Amino acid sequence: MKISKLLLVPLALTISNGSLAEESPFYMGFGLGYYDLDGQKTLSGHYLEGQRFGDQTNSVNIYLGYKFNPHFSVEAAYNNFGSAYDEYIASVNYYDEWEGEYKHAYIADDETLEVSSFQLSGVAHYPILEKLTLSANLGVSYTKVDSEFRPVSTWWSLISPIERYSEKDVDLTYGLGATYDFTDKFSGKLQWKTIDNDIVAVNGFDLSLEARF
Repeated sequence: MKISKLLLVPLALTISNGSLAEESPFYMGFGLGYYDLDGQKTLSGHYLEGQRFGDQTNSVNIYLGYKFNPHFSVEAAYNNFGSAYDEYIASVNYYDEWEGEYKHAYIADDETLEVSSFQLSGVAHYPILEKLTLSANLGVSYTKVDSEFRPVSTWWSLISPIERYSEKDVDLTYGLGATYDFTDKFSGKLQWKTIDNDIVAVNGFDLSLEARF
């Protein structure tokens, strides 16, 4: 009887290890977000002191991860932060040909930014409850910023060319998150993320549905 019990021990371990091996380390997620974009002006010397680009925008994100163990994984992610819009006030002097004198005026010009990002991050996981896990991520972001600048409030804006520029850069990205397991295969994740770009700082939240496969 003792021998049969001893034989059952390695059999149980084999079955347990086999079931663990069947659990794939891959997971992926898709979600929506809300972000603040805060950045520098296109032509900073032209505008009044202290002005910065600032607007809120909705985002779409998708990510794919590989979990090495319950406490560490690597994630590749893509975020499209859509379009953000802001106006700048400038002080200008101009010559009024009708009245034959120089005048001073304030004008408003606007800028639209489109921001997208590819990220590669390491993620640390810390389970605090059976179904609730906290996480922290640190990585790099390949960030693309497209700007379209338009003078809008003066008569010569009708013939002024629209100024466009595009910049790509590698930036630091980091964030915190919380994941709740609905089932063995599906989870919900709330994550705060920031991307430290030289032109525009990106800060906000993503709410995602995550699947393990």
